[in-house]
Amino acid sequence: MLDSPTLNFWIFVLEYIAMAIAMYKLGSTKLSAENPWMAWIPILQLWLLVELAELDWWYFFLFFIPIVNIFLFIYCWWRVFYQCDRAPILSILMLVPGVSVLLALYLAFTE
Repeated sequence: MLDSPTLNFWIFVLEYIAMAIAMYKLGSTKLSAENPWMAWIPILQLWLLVELAELDWWYFFLFFIPIVNIFLFIYCWWRVFYQCDRAPILSILMLVPGVSVLLALYLAFTE
């Protein structure tokens, strides 16, 4: 049987891979990002998110300011949801760990 730390590690790995797949799909097909491969590199995922939200490059650096990063994260996803013709209010749920992966996959793989 898996102990708790091992199980947590594998859940984290699966969530990371699922989120990377969703962001790559969003960047390569739906929103046409310049470098969708950035979805696979942790810090560059934030750069890709800013690019998908069609914000200026300097917004990326706001992710490193505590509290501001939470609001910026919601705002970026709000814009991504809006561009994909989905309800932007769902972007608030992107703060919930398991739900965020499901929403990103939903956004990436639905018309």
